[in-house]
Amino acid sequence: MGAVRQNLEAIAASTHMRVEQMHAELSAGLAQFIGAQRIDAARYHPLDPGRPYNGRGRLVGWTVRGVSGTPVINLRNGTTADAQDIVATISLGTGSDWQQDSFWCGPTGIAFTEGLFVELTGGTAAGALYIGAVD
Repeated sequence: MGAVRQNLEAIAASTHMRVEQMHAELSAGLAQFIGAQRIDAARYHPLDPGRPYNGRGRLVGWTVRGVSGTPVINLRNGTTADAQDIVATISLGTGSDWQQDSFWCGPTGIAFTEGLFVELTGGTAAGALYIGAVD
């Protein structure tokens, strides 16, 4: 009886792990839908220092403009200000009112694993980041 019980326990554990894997795959796939429409292009995320992009992804570009001051934008791999890894830096220069910068590095982009935190110093800016769709 002991061998049968061990086999059943192994099957139960294996089934549980497979169900968790399927759940993760389905969740990732469904994240690429808005309503009933599949998103297969880059999605925009507002350039908002108070609203990080949560989760892993690929930065495929941005378009930003200076509103006031001399804005410097650091995009960090993480969801908080203490995230250490800088994925990209955007500097709009002195007197940057209405100066702009657009960049496209798609389709593969730059991977980030934990989220994308926007750190904005030296002024204000507006714009959007472009996050690649999951393939």
